[in-house]
Amino acid sequence: MKIAVQLILIFIIIHSAYAFSETSPKPSAKHFFQHYLDAYNEFDPLKASKHYAPEVLVSGIANSPAVMTQAQMHKLLDGFLARQKQKGIVKFEWETFQVHLLSDSLAISSSVAARYDENKRLVDRASAVMQAHLGENSWKITSLTIHDHNNVLPLTTVQREKSYAAILQSEERPESDKLRDRRRKPIEVMQFAGIQSGWTVLDLIASGGYYTEVLSHRVGPLGKVYAQNPSFILTVRDGIFNQQLTKRLAGNRLANVERLDTELGELGLNQELDAMTMVLNYHDFYNQPENKRRSDLADMKNALKKGGLFIVIDSNAKPDKHDPQLHRINSERAKNEIVSAGFSLKKEGYFLRNSKDPLDISVFDKQIRGFTDRFVFVFEKS
Repeated sequence: MKIAVQLILIFIIIHSAYAFSETSPKPSAKHFFQHYLDAYNEFDPLKASKHYAPEVLVSGIANSPAVMTQAQMHKLLDGFLARQKQKGIVKFEWETFQVHLLSDSLAISSSVAARYDENKRLVDRASAVMQAHLGENSWKITSLTIHDHNNVLPLTTVQREKSYAAILQSEERPESDKLRDRRRKPIEVMQFAGIQSGWTVLDLIASGGYYTEVLSHRVGPLGKVYAQNPSFILTVRDGIFNQQLTKRLAGNRLANVERLDTELGELGLNQELDAMTMVLNYHDFYNQPENKRRSDLADMKNALKKGGLFIVIDSNAKPDKHDPQLHRINSERAKNEIVSAGFSLKKEGYFLRNSKDPLDISVFDKQIRGFTDRFVFVFEKS
């Protein structure tokens, strides 16, 4: 009897381990490197050294390459962080942090750290290039090169776009989002709009946060995204959008995103933004009284830096009377209003257009849902 029970327990353990290995998502290389860098700000050499492989190839400006064990790396880091404290350094700030996936199990990062004292004065800068491999269930750093911060390894535009595309297809991103990509074309939108790493961006009427996440990955850990929603969006349909956004941001999953639960016209941002987006919501914004729209647009404009961008995407409608029931707006109507608010049209995209859309049926009609004729405007604050 005891033997039978033991055999059953062994079977359960083996089966559970197998099931876990089959269903556990692969960890993100970007998050792995970010956690490693965060350990520096905690001045925790043990936490940082756990990110290393059993053997690491280390090279620097003055030293010849050497293979070091994880224990040696811990000792090296302990001494390094102690020296930083002696120099009065209390904070590391990552001025540049780039991650490029070379394959599913190989990644490279390039970073520049600015080091500050307790008075927030810059002490110096340091740069490193690291390579990491993905094992059975975790990434480990296999090589580390310290170099002059004036010679940072650049990632070309092609490399950055490939890396961004890989992130959008990663297992950590919701499958429902990836299904929507086919009709929303987020990569093309980001490229066309010119959203850059390190930018501060506002996602107006973010709803459940599809574009919030797209923007989060685009601006990277050095950037910031505000996900704004008015009270109506947070409470409509039993609060489904609030629930979706809360789930999306749970556990600090998108660390560079901050919720902004406030009304349009009450953003409280003063020339802080590099860009803002309003996707598939200008038609609802247009349903407000004209004087309220003018006031809200003035507040949006004030939130942007000079030269900041306002990206508007929506489903097109026929140029006759505006019909709120269709959840559309005529492109010329929207463009003229935004230009009259003091923005200049920088460019117009046609890659979301659909000539088969009759333009006079609801966007929720099954014959067109998800594939409406959509305009893409990029406005600029001059």
